[in-house]
Amino acid sequence: MSVCSVKKFKNKIVLCADSIMVSGINKDLTTKIFKVNNLFGFAMSGLGRDAQLFYSFTKTNMIAPKNDIDDIYDYLIKYSDYVKEKTGIWNCESSFIIVNNGKVFTSLKNVEVFEIDDFYAIGAGQDFALAALKLGHTVEESINVACDLSHYCSVPIITFEFKIEK
Repeated sequence: MSVCSVKKFKNKIVLCADSIMVSGINKDLTTKIFKVNNLFGFAMSGLGRDAQLFYSFTKTNMIAPKNDIDDIYDYLIKYSDYVKEKTGIWNCESSFIIVNNGKVFTSLKNVEVFEIDDFYAIGAGQDFALAALKLGHTVEESINVACDLSHYCSVPIITFEFKIEK
């Protein structure tokens, strides 16, 4: 359970997540949001296993240069093969917000992929965060609202910014 939100501006993308961990001990707050470099990162809602495996995959695999929905699907298919190779199983129950080279995509349980042009949120606090974003609040404020209203979301909040290079 968690909440992640993103907002795209002319020169940057702001990606934010809460830090709730439903089971286990969370000593590292970056268990569901990762900045791989200044142009690429992701946030996720779902199983911690998926976050760690996806992060490991991103360190050695890049999205194709067109950076469109088809390229994201291909990337996720390669990721699925990677998970099968590493674990012998694949049943993604997690959703992702993927920031790559000035674009934002969401992948819902590795099946549906959409490009995000303005803002979006995923996770248990999604509705609260989306309402706050729609009302003009910042990404951080949207996560705070979700944390205040949902017992499935919790502070502290982690925020990353990504450059949009023209």
